[in-house]
Amino acid sequence: MKFDSGKIEQLKNWLQIPKQVVIVTHPRPDGDALGSSLGFKMYLEKLQHTVTFITPTDYTRNLSWIPGTEHILTYESNLGKKMCEAKLASADLLFCLDFNAVSRLEDLGVFIASSKACKVVIDHHQQPEDFAELLFSNTAYCATAEFFSVQ
Repeated sequence: MKFDSGKIEQLKNWLQIPKQVVIVTHPRPDGDALGSSLGFKMYLEKLQHTVTFITPTDYTRNLSWIPGTEHILTYESNLGKKMCEAKLASADLLFCLDFNAVSRLEDLGVFIASSKACKVVIDHHQQPEDFAELLFSNTAYCATAEFFSVQ
C-alpha cells in the first residue's frame, strides 16, 4: 500500500529541523512495540532530534536485550509520571507507535490527548481513533515495525 504523498511530505517537513520528540507505545509493550519504537528513536536521533521513548508500563525483561531499552521512561511510577509529563509538555512532535486509541494508554492517554505537540500515529491495528494530525495505518501489516522496512 502506498501512503498519501501529501502526508509523507508533511512529515518530512516536520522532520527537517531538529525538534523535541516523544515516542509512545502501548502498555506492556511487546517486541513489535519496543523494536519499532527504539529503531525509530535511533533514526530520529541521527536526524539530530532529541527523542524520548515513553511506555505506559514496564516491558518484560526477556526483551531487555533490545538496544536502547535502558533509556526507556516508564510512566507507571510516581517519578516516572513526573518525568514523562514534563517530556510531553515540552514535545514538538509526538509519535504514537503500535496502538490505535489513546484509551489503550490508561492514565497516560489523558496527557497524550491534551498534548499541544503535533501527533503522528504509525500502526497496524483496525479502527484507529482520529486523534492525530497524521495517521499511517495499514492492517495488512503484521507489525508496526514492518512500516519501516517497506517505506
